Amino acid sequence: MVDSLVAAVDAGGGAAHGTVKFYDGTMPAVDVATGGSNHLLVAVNLANAPSFPAADSSAQAAANSVPLSGTVSTAGTPTFFRVTDSSGNVVFQGTVGTSAADFIFANTTWSLLGTVTISSLTITGPV
Repeated sequence: MVDSLVAAVDAGGGAAHGTVKFYDGTMPAVDVATGGSNHLLVAVNLANAPSFPAADSSAQAAANSVPLSGTVSTAGTPTFFRVTDSSGNVVFQGTVGTSAADFIFANTTWSLLGTVTISSLTITGPV
């Protein structure tokens, strides 16, 4: 399962990497486009293919070339993220917060032109 996600992140017809996109507002279903109530706060490009190695024996794959950073283009508080392939297709998504979330940051008040750094990103599947 993890290897399928890893392969999907590196798919697409665009540049040879996936992207982690952070949004505010209510998270839509994975197959639904973000709407007018969602604002893209920052997009962080993952490493060129492969963005992730194959899963290890514990069904985990940690992103290559971390830390990765991006510049905040819209100030706000992120509530969810989407990982997309190089064509912008959503591969998976999850919640963002300071605790009890899929993506955890120490501070979720993001200022315009601030820097967001991803220090680790691991996909974990069932063993």
